[in-house]
Amino acid sequence: MTPKQYMSEQSDEYLFLIAMNDLFDYDIRIHAHIELLRRKEVCRVARKYAPDDWEKRLMKLGKLTRTIHIACEDLDFIWSTDDLAEFRDMWRRGFSIEEIREYFDRESWHEVIIIALDQIRWGYIKPRSNMLQVEGVKA
Repeated sequence: MTPKQYMSEQSDEYLFLIAMNDLFDYDIRIHAHIELLRRKEVCRVARKYAPDDWEKRLMKLGKLTRTIHIACEDLDFIWSTDDLAEFRDMWRRGFSIEEIREYFDRESWHEVIIIALDQIRWGYIKPRSNMLQVEGVKA
C-alpha cells in the first residue's frame, strides 16, 4: 500500500494529528499534510484543533488561495535504510534501473531514478553515463 493510499483511508482528525505530531517521521507528516490539503473540509478540522497555527501554515504555503499540483504523488519514494544500502551496492555493481526496480518490487522505474538522483546528490553513489536509460523506455 502506498502512503497516498494509506492516508486516503484515514479520518481528517487522524491525519491532522499525524501532520502536527513531531514524533512521526517527516515524510509521513508530509503525506498527511498533502491528503489534508486535498480534502475540502481541512480548515474545519484544523480550526477545531489548532485554529491559528494550521491556518497560518496553509496561508504561508499559499494553499488556501490557489490550486496545487503534487508531482508524482502516486509513486512511493520511501526507502528503508537496509534497502538503501542494498540499492547502493547494486548500483555500484552495475545493475540496470529495470533490474533494480524488479528486485525491490517497485511499481515504476521512476522510483529508482529518483532514489538514484537523491543518492548521487548526497554523494553515496556516482552518476552513470547511461543512468536515464531504461530498457524499453526512452527517457
